[in-house]
Amino acid sequence: MKRRSGTPTILPERIRFVVVGKPVLNEEAKALSDGLAHSHEITDYDFWRALKSIEDELYWLERNRRPIPIDLIYVRAIVRTARQKRLFIAWDPAPIDEY
Repeated sequence: MKRRSGTPTILPERIRFVVVGKPVLNEEAKALSDGLAHSHEITDYDFWRALKSIEDELYWLERNRRPIPIDLIYVRAIVRTARQKRLFIAWDPAPIDEY
């Protein structure tokens, strides 16, 4: 996928390797997002940067009235779900120290 200047969409290499490819089914998407959320190789910044790049690409496509690839929608959903899971992995609703 090319952008306005002909440069490819920038996704962190670790996320691009795992996610980009054929369209993913629901169970596959869940497994991918779980794997990404629990991966120690991907930082929170990588998730943020990937989502930012995807959103920028979608915005550019929409503004230029270009077709939006379904793969890009799948990637955004997987990365967004993985990031949300990552944020709540260590969340404790009732920490011991509060009582």
